[in-house]
Amino acid sequence: MKQFVHKVMASKNVSLTIHAAKNTFQWMVKNKQRGAAAIGIDLLFIFLYGLITSSYFDKITEYVVALGSAIARHAVLNPSSTAGFFDMLRETGTTPLFYDLLVLFALLIVSVYILYCILGGSAWWLARGSVEEQLSYTDYIKRFAKASILWTILIVIGHLFSYGQQLIMTTKTGVIQPISWWVVLYFFLVGYFSSISYTKLHQQPWKAIRSSIRRGIVEIKQLALPVIVVLAVLGIVDVILLGAAKISVILLIILGFVLVFPLMTIARVFFSQVMKMVEKESSNHSSPEAK
Repeated sequence: MKQFVHKVMASKNVSLTIHAAKNTFQWMVKNKQRGAAAIGIDLLFIFLYGLITSSYFDKITEYVVALGSAIARHAVLNPSSTAGFFDMLRETGTTPLFYDLLVLFALLIVSVYILYCILGGSAWWLARGSVEEQLSYTDYIKRFAKASILWTILIVIGHLFSYGQQLIMTTKTGVIQPISWWVVLYFFLVGYFSSISYTKLHQQPWKAIRSSIRRGIVEIKQLALPVIVVLAVLGIVDVILLGAAKISVILLIILGFVLVFPLMTIARVFFSQVMKMVEKESSNHSSPEAK
């Protein structure tokens, strides 16, 4: 048993994970102000995100209800009608309302994108300071914003397909359907590759994206354990919060602040440490001396 434990601890993946966790802990202890700033930025993001999106969703809900009511009345008054969706919009005079709805969705996406680029980029900039001589804040945010264009588009596409599938299945079965496993996998992969790209913005954004996809695939064996550790910790926190919700809403809110927001900062620093070690080992293997 001792030999097995020693062998496991000596394995490359375990060693990398432990070393990255140790470096993360040391950085968080030595850089309390930067860590606190990153936590504060995440809190501000959640607050502003809720404030901005709630106003949009209220208006979007109003428009969707109006559109749905108009289409439903048209279907009742014209049971034999074979008109398509856009024909029904024209016949009910709700085409302008539909276009206004599309504009609202576009404004919502752009607003969240800008908010994430400023605050999410700031949090990642602070985390990257744990492993390298940083780009200036302005340069990093610019590159972060450019890299985030692709990830934002992929997230929007994923939501559209997810909502579309849920709507179709709910219509067929009459029961609200849970999120499909492929949707969870899709968003996990987007989060996985985007996180790698945010650690590589010393390169130009599109080069960082290409490099993150290649690195994420080639180095999957080395990255698997750190990713599993992060997911396991998130799972434990989720269980704790579910238990707290059954006891008290106030307890849930307190634990959410105490556990979730610090964990977001720790996860960024930890992943930055992991990627630094992976890249260093990869460069050592590819150097003439290593060969």
